[in-house]
Amino acid sequence: MFLRDPDLTVGMATGAETDALLGDLKRAETPDERAAVLDEVRARWNDQVPALVHGPTGEVLVWSDRIHGVTDTANSMVLLDDARIDGGGR
Repeated sequence: MFLRDPDLTVGMATGAETDALLGDLKRAETPDERAAVLDEVRARWNDQVPALVHGPTGEVLVWSDRIHGVTDTANSMVLLDDARIDGGGR
């Protein structure tokens, strides 16, 4: 389900178990069911990707005026499929 779509996996562990948990979350009908599944997601996350989240972090991506076509996405990742440099070369 979600494992097949790489756009949905930014910053998270993927795999069949995570996929199943996300499917369970999608199917949960009550707040209690959602909370129970989210507890399982949290446990899986802590097991697979132990981290300490301090809070939001500001980001700045700086490019030369000669650079065009770069698309910024999440967490400082950039897409370079349409990138080009004016004047070519270096």
